[in-house]
Order: sequence, then structure tokens, then C-alpha cells
Amino acid sequence: MRICALVSTAGILRLRRLLPSLWSIQQTNSIEAVTSALASGHGVVVVDPSQLVSASLGTITRAATRTGHPLIVYTRLEALSICRICEVTKNATAEVVFHGADAESALLERRIREVPSSSASSLVLRTVISVARKLPQGLDTAVVGLFGGLPIPASTGELFDGARLNGRTSQRALKHAGFYGGNRLLTAARLLRTWEGVQASSSIERLADAGGFRSARTMRQSYRRILGIAPSQARLNLTVDQFARHVLDAILMSNS
Repeated sequence: MRICALVSTAGILRLRRLLPSLWSIQQTNSIEAVTSALASGHGVVVVDPSQLVSASLGTITRAATRTGHPLIVYTRLEALSICRICEVTKNATAEVVFHGADAESALLERRIREVPSSSASSLVLRTVISVARKLPQGLDTAVVGLFGGLPIPASTGELFDGARLNGRTSQRALKHAGFYGGNRLLTAARLLRTWEGVQASSSIERLADAGGFRSARTMRQSYRRILGIAPSQARLNLTVDQFARHVLDAILMSNS
């Protein structure tokens, strides 16, 4: 696997530590090198938007759109990165992996191997990021992290504590932005976290634990409540796009 990576020094060290040793990972600071890699279609392009000014990011995004070659966005989750990721995802196909994501190594490798396919996570995150930009600082990153692969809080209290806001203020801000509320966000994020395992027919018990559900029964109930069908039926009857739409319908007022 050949990778052209426009990332920070810390980012390239993470990539080389987390990805298979036989992969060729070339760091670059050149916009021309990135656009050339996109034009050639050989290998995968990884970018950290926080390392780029808006004009340079726009050049890369336009090149990705023109060539139809998806980007892998690999960055730290910060207020600035939300704005920059939004710039990328509104115009180009991109998979987003945050530093510190759950099972980061496996997630990053899977996203790179699956290019050019889009994951349910990327389809949901694209919309979540655009809405989360309306939230107060701290709550925006907490919500984006839920759908961006970071560890899922055990409760809304823990979610809001991470944002350094009280529960009432957070719930009001979520609804003002267009989200239904914290409980729905947590349940939808857990469903999203289990989807790829459901597609692969993995053990429901193991998936429920990894997704933060109390039990396999709770996970099945959540699938039926949000999707209208059990996990085993969802695997057979829903496409990735359909599953992503169900998740968005569950969390966004404008989708209902």
C-alpha cells in the first residue's frame, strides 16, 4: 500500500506506528505532490486539515472532487479541525479518523484499505459536523467525537461534563442546533459503532459490549427502535446509505 501523507511530524509518526510496517508511507509538505497523487489514482492520500491554510485545503479538495479520489482525513479533534473537516466533506468524499479513536490502528487500516468505498460513519459524520458547528465550543467537539470514533461516554452526564456545560444548558444548545438531545445521540452513536460488525455477522454480545450497550438485549431493542428491525435483519435489508439515513433521522429534527 502506498500512502502520500500531508500531516504533522507527530501525525506521520503515528501513521508509521499504527499501520503495517510493509506499507510505503511518504510524508510531504507539497500541495503539488498531493494533487499529483490524487490525479494518478495510485495509493491513498492522507491529509491533516489543521496543517493547511484554507486556500491550500481548497486546492486539495477541488483536486479530490475533480478526480473522484477520496481523501483520508487524519487529525486531532479540535474546534479548528471541525471547521476544516467541514470544508473538505462538503465538497469531496472523505473518511475521517481522529487521533485517539477507539481501536485506532484497526480503524485507520480498515478505512485506508476500503478506499474508495464510503463507510456509514463518514456519511453520518459529514452531516453531524455541519450541524455541530452551531454548538458552543466544547459541546461541538464532544458531539463530533461521538460519531468520529472516539470513546463513547457512558451517559449524557459524562458527555456534557466533557463539554464543561451543565445538562440543561447542553440539552437546550443541542435542540437549538437541530439535534433531538443527548440520549438519542448516545444511542445512535452506539448503533453506528456496531454497524460494521453487524455487517460482518459478528457476535451480538461482543458488539454490544464494544458499542457501550448494557447488554445484547439492549442493543437489539435499540436497533428495533431506530431502524425498525433487528440487527440480523438490518444486515440483510439495509444498504450503508439507508442505515446512515436512519441514524441521521434519529438524531436530527430536520430529517424527521
